Amino acid sequence: MQQTEPEEEYQKLQKKYSLPSLKELANNFGVPSSSGAILNDVMESMLEKIAENAKMLESMVFVNNSASISDMYENQMLNDEEKLFEFYKGLMSMHWEGRKVKINGKEEEMAEFIKKANKKWEKDVKPVLLKLCDSLNKGWKEAELHNSESDSNMTYHG
Repeated sequence: MQQTEPEEEYQKLQKKYSLPSLKELANNFGVPSSSGAILNDVMESMLEKIAENAKMLESMVFVNNSASISDMYENQMLNDEEKLFEFYKGLMSMHWEGRKVKINGKEEEMAEFIKKANKKWEKDVKPVLLKLCDSLNKGWKEAELHNSESDSNMTYHG
């Protein structure tokens, strides 16, 4: 691969200060380089997407006194919080499994996780998220303004 100017500069500093290779830093910390850390980049993208969707679910399922109005409405739109919690647990488990693999930085383990997580995403995660989006879309179309004083279902139940 063709090295860029920053990579050449880093190599000089690497020799001078006995620094780790850019590839090692890319694996361990996601340092961008053209030195072959594509699996690390793919892993980071996947983990971000998993965490993003888990956070979305978290804000709807675990409504607290600092929840946004939309989270409180969406919590009321959910049909089966227990089922959604199980789904949330699966996303969090997948996220932490991937984090461990990424921290370990072994190419073969990253490749296996990418295959496994992608298959699970297509088969199990994506269909549930699409169904949830449809339900929330429908719920918002049918939503009515709630008066917080008269509607105890829209207040915090911590």
